[in-house]
Amino acid sequence: MRKVFVVAVAMLVALASVVVGCGNTAEISTGGSAGGGAQLSDPADVFTSVRDGVQNLKSFAYVVDVEVTGVPDPAVTTDPTAQLGQDLKVHSEGAVSKDGMAAQMKVDLSVAGQTINAEIKTNESGAYVGLSGQWYQVPPDQIEQFKQFATMSPADITSKLGIDLDELSSERTLVGTETIDGAQCYHVTGKPDPAQVAQGIVDALASPDLQNQAAEDAAASLSIDPADAQTLKDVIKEITIDYWVDVQTGFVRKGVVSIKMEKAPGDTETGLQSADITITFAASKFNEPVTVEAPPSPLPFDQIGEALSGGGAGGLTSP
Repeated sequence: MRKVFVVAVAMLVALASVVVGCGNTAEISTGGSAGGGAQLSDPADVFTSVRDGVQNLKSFAYVVDVEVTGVPDPAVTTDPTAQLGQDLKVHSEGAVSKDGMAAQMKVDLSVAGQTINAEIKTNESGAYVGLSGQWYQVPPDQIEQFKQFATMSPADITSKLGIDLDELSSERTLVGTETIDGAQCYHVTGKPDPAQVAQGIVDALASPDLQNQAAEDAAASLSIDPADAQTLKDVIKEITIDYWVDVQTGFVRKGVVSIKMEKAPGDTETGLQSADITITFAASKFNEPVTVEAPPSPLPFDQIGEALSGGGAGGLTSP
């Protein structure tokens, strides 16, 4: 069951990012509120307008912070993953453009007293991965797939995983309007059904698109029993989502997701009694050009294994 608990954390982070970012640079396409018309008063209309307008997504810049705070179970001392979930922080920032398949991303991962610094760049000349200042060039036969992955929009992700946001039940409240980065925004709070989200994770884990990706081979090797995965309905206790939608354009300028998890009754293997996940998201530079320069002197991609193991220029560093 501890495998499921760990995978659930990762999948929830991904799903939460998708739900918050479902309208990253979406333009409200209905005639009501876009372009200075009458403001919307129904939170469902705000959500629907943003979701429908996501087809207008071209490019955006973003900053995302993820923090996982776990409470260890003193009765379980044999779970090596427990330490990973007690204080995990991820900071990511970058920009994505569909035009030219351009993207750049920096990720700082802090866990178990160590830090991993990674970067990704894609442009017309190729795709590159950086670890602690050293760059590695993605092989030509993998460039297109890598670019597609790096430039996927939240709508693309939901489609790949077979997640239908139309079917996601959520209690939504329009809190009011607030100013974010000088723009008047709708502030909407949502509480998705935890059991329904759990089922979505189970279905996503079984998605052929996910299983067929080479990058997910390691996750597939976890060999999670479907019966165990079903217990996620007992693990995910509460999800709260706040997002701020630009009144004039429909762009989601900010999002905050809070997720509470507890291990399932009868679970004697998971080293975490509970875990709180907080994700904050900010977007800007909507539909502006994204310029990505190729890094100098990249090494062959097959040398990245040495960096990951700490033997090269990359690897783990103390914070």
